[in-house]
Amino acid sequence: MKTAYNFNAGPCVLPKEAIESTIAAIRDFDNTGIGLLEISHRTPGWERTMEETRQLWRDLLNIPAEYEILFLGGGAST
Repeated sequence: MKTAYNFNAGPCVLPKEAIESTIAAIRDFDNTGIGLLEISHRTPGWERTMEETRQLWRDLLNIPAEYEILFLGGGAST
């Protein structure tokens, strides 16, 4: 298969490891036997994932602890 590269604004090319990891999580998230698209957002594994994501954003952008990080649905038109 030919590899394509997207240099436009918006969606970008992801590392193959990220794509393969996502595919594995869709099939079986955190070794629960339940796929990522099927699991409750209240499970301990998902809560750990969200906390890790918040911390990564804090570290990357130097966001102080007194600021809340929100994950909202939508896109450019929201």
